[in-house]
Parts: sequence; structure tokens; C-alpha cells
Amino acid sequence: MRNKIEFIAPPKTVLTPLKEEPFIGMWSERKDLEDSSQWVKFLRKKEWS
Repeated sequence: MRNKIEFIAPPKTVLTPLKEEPFIGMWSERKDLEDSSQWVKFLRKKEWS
């Protein structure tokens, strides 16, 4: 006897556009992060030198 197996697809997730995520721009007012490349270089030098 064959059993019939029914496939149930998971519900589709609706993704919020990245620009609308609350974490985007959360540090926009920080003056020490205006030049992110320079900030990363400084942090790496401080931590790994």
C-alpha cells in the first residue's frame, strides 16, 4: 500500500527593504565615524600593534 505524502511549503517571508531597516544610519550623527575607513585603520592599529 502506498502512502500519499503531501508537501507543505513554508510561508514566504516578506523582507523589509534594507534602506528601511532601523539599524541603517543609526550612527550617522557620530563625528568619530565620518570617515569609516580611517576609523577602521585607527582601530586596527590600536588593537593589533
